[in-house]
Amino acid sequence: GWAVLAVGAMVASLLAVGTSPAVADEEKADHKAATSACVGPAEEAHGFSDVSDMSEFSDAISCVKYYKITTGSGDGSTFSPDDEVTRDEMAVFLARAAGVAGVDLGEAMDAGFGDIADTWDDARHAINRLAEKGIIPKGDSYRPRDNMTRAEMAVALVGLLDAAGAIDIRKDGTIDLGDDGPEDDADDYFADARALSPQAADRASAALYELGVTNGGAPAAVVDDSKTPLDVNFDPNGDVTRGEMAAFITRALAHTSARPAGVTAQQVGNTVLVSVRGEDFAPEINAYVDVFWIEAADEDDALDDGACGPRVRNANGDFVCEIDGDDLLTVGTGDIATTAIPVPEGGAVAWAWTGDIGDEFDTDEVDVSRVELEKMVDAETSTTAHISTDLEGSMAKMGSSFTVTLQLQNDDGDDVTGGAEEADEPAKWIATIRAFSGTPADVSSASPVRVRTVRFESDPDGKGTFMVDAPPDPDPDTRGQSWTVQYTVTADPNGCTADTAGTAWISCSAPVAAEGTPPAIEGTPPAIMSLPTISDGDLLTNPSGQDNTGLIVFSDARAAAEEIEIDTSSYVVVARAGRKAVNRATVKVTDQYGDPVSKAKITLTSDRGQGDGTNQDSSLTDTPANAQADGADSHGRVFLTESDGTYPFSYTWSGDGAIETLSARTTAIPADGNANIKTKMVHWAQDADPTGTTAEVVAGDVDANQIVVVVDEVPMVVTYDDDDRFNLQATNATPAVTSGVPSSMAAFEKALAAALEPGAADVNLIWSNYRSGPRNTSELTLDTSPS
Repeated sequence: GWAVLAVGAMVASLLAVGTSPAVADEEKADHKAATSACVGPAEEAHGFSDVSDMSEFSDAISCVKYYKITTGSGDGSTFSPDDEVTRDEMAVFLARAAGVAGVDLGEAMDAGFGDIADTWDDARHAINRLAEKGIIPKGDSYRPRDNMTRAEMAVALVGLLDAAGAIDIRKDGTIDLGDDGPEDDADDYFADARALSPQAADRASAALYELGVTNGGAPAAVVDDSKTPLDVNFDPNGDVTRGEMAAFITRALAHTSARPAGVTAQQVGNTVLVSVRGEDFAPEINAYVDVFWIEAADEDDALDDGACGPRVRNANGDFVCEIDGDDLLTVGTGDIATTAIPVPEGGAVAWAWTGDIGDEFDTDEVDVSRVELEKMVDAETSTTAHISTDLEGSMAKMGSSFTVTLQLQNDDGDDVTGGAEEADEPAKWIATIRAFSGTPADVSSASPVRVRTVRFESDPDGKGTFMVDAPPDPDPDTRGQSWTVQYTVTADPNGCTADTAGTAWISCSAPVAAEGTPPAIEGTPPAIMSLPTISDGDLLTNPSGQDNTGLIVFSDARAAAEEIEIDTSSYVVVARAGRKAVNRATVKVTDQYGDPVSKAKITLTSDRGQGDGTNQDSSLTDTPANAQADGADSHGRVFLTESDGTYPFSYTWSGDGAIETLSARTTAIPADGNANIKTKMVHWAQDADPTGTTAEVVAGDVDANQIVVVVDEVPMVVTYDDDDRFNLQATNATPAVTSGVPSSMAAFEKALAAALEPGAADVNLIWSNYRSGPRNTSELTLDTSPS
């Protein structure tokens, strides 16, 4: 029968190989550490001559050097970040990291490995101690000189975190990432790790993702950021470099008690978390801690000749800048958090120090840690809920179903998690679904045959879903049958049940209509929280102007080619003079249900193709001027799509940098009489001008370290590396940033990746001293909000 089902957030264990949830949370690391082990003195520059300050691993390498997890390579002046880590080297690194994390590995016993007798003493002892502690698995052989793989690294790091008490590996091998039971298990996983790795490595890599220790590697074959598996691969059989080792270990240490010696302070929410450690990094228990702070704008008035100025404020205790009996005391972890600090919009600066009762603050006499505080925005309430569906085509097949999803958003269109009235409460909705026989021209004046309602609410990610099934096919043996289904989502408690006629929804107290009396009404929806606006992005609105209504036709009509798509690169770098460049484009044809159409007749042409005697840069056939307006059967050579509805094209380019427009057509003629056609632009990019300029970013690839801009209608490519200098700026900031603010390569790439997302605001690239080859220092500035 016809049913509407509420679909909540279904979290299933993803740790058993071969299983996957019916509905999964949007992929994200749910258990990242709130603080870091690499703060204070652990942030000091490493000093290795072969590691640039702009390297993505620079901070992590500084940190492992501080903790003496590494002493460098060669004579100690280098680190060799790109060298692979062997398994015996990795054992030494892990053993040293275990000591920093407070894990006692005990004495070096013989763990039974038959192939480590000839390895160096530190490595042999580390291997045996790690195995006896259960951090690495025991066996007949260890293979000490083999390179450490990413899967092996994952298993070892999870073993270390288990030994440190940060996680719990259960007897059945599953991994508890928190203290609240199975719901704290990983709900995301890497598809390649699941397919290629033993179960322990699959579980370990998934756990490390949830903990924020790894982000994965290259994009996966199938990308869907709303479902597991993750849209990136883990590369479990890949080697681990020394730079990656540093990043893995330091991110893992963030989940342990590892903090630098002395006093360090970090912001956690609206509080300051203070850590006190001894010279051996062991937690100092029952240490008095004093924290004082001042608004960032007044920082110059905070200290006077090393003592506190009159404008600083106390976070805890009775006396400002003095240890007293009511000050904070560190607990067993060596940490303590202040009460909430009312950080203003402009931010604040706090200082933490420790001493004995009666001590007064003086920078010349105490160990002090300074931390900058940002105003923390509480979980945002929502102002809109964006509606989307998983429908592939313009119609749905008779007997099928589709899912409607609401995502809470704020005024800026950003996803948020909180409801409209309380940020920490879900939004609650009523979905009303009406089914009409056939395809009435105006459903507002038509009588529904069936009506159903469903109550649903947003999950912790601010997302709510419900499912709509098609009514039964009235005559399965006859084609041409259809149902029109309208769904309306509302959060108005005055519009959720039926009047006595059963055709309008006016109150929440109407009884359920008698069975068999159409339209049948099921259930009495409860009161709900208000939600100002619901939008699904289409042109359908209700009388109050809210875009909260959608229509879909369920049909058993024969499939017919309806939609055509072009999948190709947004840019291609042109070849050297005298050589041709190659591009590939795949044309796909789907029917009204979103299914692929095989043997559909298609053409692919170019506005710079062969045929008119000018601009014949592309080997494709030229696109005639009237191609988008007439209904002729074909332009150019006709091809037939394959069983998956696609046909792949490979063509060459012989010109310089230029913008090409591809046109794909089917011979089908839509109802409007125009040819069924889709266009796509390809930027053929030549190497950028070395002198530099300012130009809009139109394409790029962060993985390939390339940015494409257009200068005087000519696409140009800028290729960067970690030898370059990076800046970020925003010309319409308040006050305006007129010159670039120095940035790390990682921060620059993060801003670039956001700019390359579909629908992102325009950004400009400013460059100078550019050369595409290595060992050249170009200056690149990304203007994220050009005026």
